[in-house]
Amino acid sequence: MFDLEASYCPALTTSAEKIGTVLPGIAHEWRLHTGAIVVTGGGDTQLAIKSTQPQVDDIVIVSGTTTPIVKITDRYITDKQERTWTSRDIEPGRFVFEANAGVTGLNYQRLKEVFYPNEGYDVIERN
Repeated sequence: MFDLEASYCPALTTSAEKIGTVLPGIAHEWRLHTGAIVVTGGGDTQLAIKSTQPQVDDIVIVSGTTTPIVKITDRYITDKQERTWTSRDIEPGRFVFEANAGVTGLNYQRLKEVFYPNEGYDVIERN
């Protein structure tokens, strides 16, 4: 689609795969141990989902900047009306079927800034 040469892109790896160590120059510049291991990460939603240890057919709601509402599936699901989407989970053989409630986290942050500028979120949650 973008006519990029494949040599510009890194090799595909699975989440949590050890792919090497930090380059010596970078380790020195960032003050990291020269033997620091580089591990493939994952999407923010997928990593948040993983923390709940879901099984196939579980539904998970992630509260962040937006609010993805997902169902873990073992098959790819297509929504012909394009209201949802399916992506790979970081667990092999699983997919994330997702709808999103939008920028709920940003709205919550905005509410705090306007109505509770000098208070912590704990004060909002008590009311």
